[in-house]
Amino acid sequence: MEKIYYQTLKETLFHEKLENGLEVYLLPKIGFEKTYGLFSTRFGSIDTTFVPLGQKEMIKVEDGIAHFLEHKMFDMENGDAADEFAKLGASSNAFTSSSRTAYLFSTTTNENDCVELLLDFVQSLNITDESVEKEKGIICQEIKMYDDDPDWRVYFGAIANLYHKHPVKIDIAGTCETVNNTYKDMLELCYQTFYHPHNMMLFVVGNINPEELIGVIKENQNKKHFLSENVIQRLKIEEPTSVAVKEQIDTMQVEMNKLIVSIKINEILDDPQDKIKRELALNLLFDLCFSKMRGAADQLLSITNDILDMSKLETGDIQLIEEPFDIASLVDSTLAVQRIIASEKGVKLEQHVDNEIIHPYVCGSPNYVRSILVNIISNAIKYTDAGGIITFSVKEVSCDEEDVHFEFIISDTGIGMSKEFAEHIFEPFAQEDAENRSSYRGTGLGMSIVKNLISKMKGSITLHTVKGEGTTFIITLPVKLDTVCIEKEDTEEVTIEGMRILLVEDNKLNLEVAQYILEDAGGKVSVAKNGLEALECFKQSSENYFDAVLMDVMMSVMDGLTATQEIRKLKRKDAKTVPIIAITANVFNEDVIAAKKAGMNEYIAKPLDFDKLIHTLAKNFSKKKEF
Repeated sequence: MEKIYYQTLKETLFHEKLENGLEVYLLPKIGFEKTYGLFSTRFGSIDTTFVPLGQKEMIKVEDGIAHFLEHKMFDMENGDAADEFAKLGASSNAFTSSSRTAYLFSTTTNENDCVELLLDFVQSLNITDESVEKEKGIICQEIKMYDDDPDWRVYFGAIANLYHKHPVKIDIAGTCETVNNTYKDMLELCYQTFYHPHNMMLFVVGNINPEELIGVIKENQNKKHFLSENVIQRLKIEEPTSVAVKEQIDTMQVEMNKLIVSIKINEILDDPQDKIKRELALNLLFDLCFSKMRGAADQLLSITNDILDMSKLETGDIQLIEEPFDIASLVDSTLAVQRIIASEKGVKLEQHVDNEIIHPYVCGSPNYVRSILVNIISNAIKYTDAGGIITFSVKEVSCDEEDVHFEFIISDTGIGMSKEFAEHIFEPFAQEDAENRSSYRGTGLGMSIVKNLISKMKGSITLHTVKGEGTTFIITLPVKLDTVCIEKEDTEEVTIEGMRILLVEDNKLNLEVAQYILEDAGGKVSVAKNGLEALECFKQSSENYFDAVLMDVMMSVMDGLTATQEIRKLKRKDAKTVPIIAITANVFNEDVIAAKKAGMNEYIAKPLDFDKLIHTLAKNFSKKKEF
């Protein structure tokens, strides 16, 4: 057995190609509780035109047949493979992609038996005409379900519009029509061709003894007979480099903003290093583009919040929220976007950092802080001509055990303002009538909003201006220290190891991704697909079992706000104290306040920032352990 040692990872990968052609990879992970096995074949949704094993002529099978076969593979002679895995204490699953079909399990016990079961059920096809007919209805329901999923519609719609001829444009599951045209003999033909060991790979990682396990695998394979190896001939598609459909509008019964970016690349790279280089280049490109876009979106949301809150200023209905944030990161992201806007006008935005921010981790209203800065900086850009300079500085002026005071100074070399107008600048709809200033159109609300927000935060704002020379604003803001974050930074690495989390999310993909991230970070995750399931799961749990609940807000059956209210009503002590963290795409201040009123402790905005999520969970976990 070949041993491949990776110096960087300090791990050894064991590899062997068996006599029947099966590639086996074993990666022992000392100290791991779980073992994962994956058995895959190079047979996906694009493999619909090929030369069958033992034949000479190329044939065309129905779209979605690889996915159909995946469904039927779990049928065993004496039962269902998933049930057999459950008897061994393991969970199992499968998936079909455009180029592969894979079968997998995870377990904490009976590792060798699970590997044998994985090999046995995948290497034996047990189907009848009746079972195939029955499966057609199930798959059609699955197709219709995905048709109702906005994430899937926009994802697959983008792919379908990129390609003219390549079968990757066809839905992995096919259509109900192609499913209904799929029959037993066609499935058997695909199975014989693509499920041959020479076209397959087995990968096992976790709590395993590689020498012992390879012996089990070899013994298993030696008992089985396979047809002679034959190189699979697939149809090669000459795909144009152009995009097939430049614009398409689909309508759904729901309204939801979605964005996906796709890049069409026809060239298939063989060299692994070239593949890595391409992937890194694309990642850098996306980071460059979307870090700016994300910042711009955050700022737009912040401004929109202020406009919506304007009606509440006079009544005093604006409510501040208190959440942890990094003020240094907030300043950096705000300036990054404003710097781009300034450069487009030919204005230079400089940041002076003479005084270091000693305590960046604070609690307050980051949306409002950003709105204040954006309003003033954008005004400075608007009233500064090309070639002018805007300077920004922030410093920590004082700090005690509870609060830290920051001073922001924003200066420009713009047109300035008259003494008379400066006295009224913070009044609603204030605009200078002078000719050189009236040409700059605006609502006249921005500075009134800024003044009211700063007053609400118990801060102050002053200005110095000279007509024709420029303006300087000085802002002081007090915010609370995030003491938990500071303590974690000073003492130990942030961790959720051992934390029991109830994850509530109705989107399947979001659920799987979040669950993977949380479990990879050491959390023990229970899942619920809607608020009602979450409520029942919490009721059935023992008292103080869950350390935190991650609750999606917008869900069918029962939404997150209602579920939170129902949990808080339960007559058990932990129902009142368990941290419930909102996961929501709605991050307007009124939405955040509604979450707080429902009984939620904090909120995390979608798309999820997993570093922030882990930090938020760790903070609440540490608080619980203190009690």
